[in-house]
Amino acid sequence: MSRKILMSYDGSDLTGKIIDEVKVQTEGYKDSEIHILSVVTQVGPASHPGVALSIEREVAENIREELKPIVQELIDAGYNAKAEVIVDQRQRNAGHKVVEYAEEEDVDLIVIGNRGLGNISGLFLGSVSSQVIQHAPCHVLVVK
Repeated sequence: MSRKILMSYDGSDLTGKIIDEVKVQTEGYKDSEIHILSVVTQVGPASHPGVALSIEREVAENIREELKPIVQELIDAGYNAKAEVIVDQRQRNAGHKVVEYAEEEDVDLIVIGNRGLGNISGLFLGSVSSQVIQHAPCHVLVVK
């Protein structure tokens, strides 16, 4: 029996903990797949779409470079891993794209961090993790 796990990557300090949890979640499953997904949403000025797109593409490329050693570490450890960076130009919460990807790839489990970057971060989930929990087609594991 195999398991398909989606790891949502945002470059936060929780990345190491999330990777460790993904490894735990594959134990006992043969031929599991680990998908690492990062979603880039609008990071440039909305009044200048061309500039915004250029910035988004640069951010996406930087994230791709960050993900290469993570994917290689997982592959070297015997895991079937791949990474994808998606630029979502629809100006919405990145959680929407995480959920869509999970549906398209028929993911069994999403592992996501709880950044909670607002002023009262200790009390609430981050907006992306909250979106994923509410709309995911599968189980969601939030790492704190």
